[in-house]
Amino acid sequence: MKVILLKDVPKLGRKYEVKEVADGHVRNFLLPKGLVKEATSEALEWLELQKEIWQAKDEEALKKAYKAIEKISFEGMQYRKDIGQKALALKNNLLAKNF
Repeated sequence: MKVILLKDVPKLGRKYEVKEVADGHVRNFLLPKGLVKEATSEALEWLELQKEIWQAKDEEALKKAYKAIEKISFEGMQYRKDIGQKALALKNNLLAKNF
């Protein structure tokens, strides 16, 4: 059965990963404990929507961070402007692998 993990599950996967799991394990263990949700088409659409929301929040946070950096300035100050972009790209690559 295809499921979406709602929490990190040891030896199975991390939160919001989609996994194929034995039906019995899902019915007898994972569902009763609230660890998974069946990966129906609606649930997968919800997951994609959540992914879009997370990306929008990340971009907004990045903009706020750069605006805050612009307010903090002093003579000789240096910072790498691409660090935020690299961190965001790394996070998005990790998310893409999980979806």
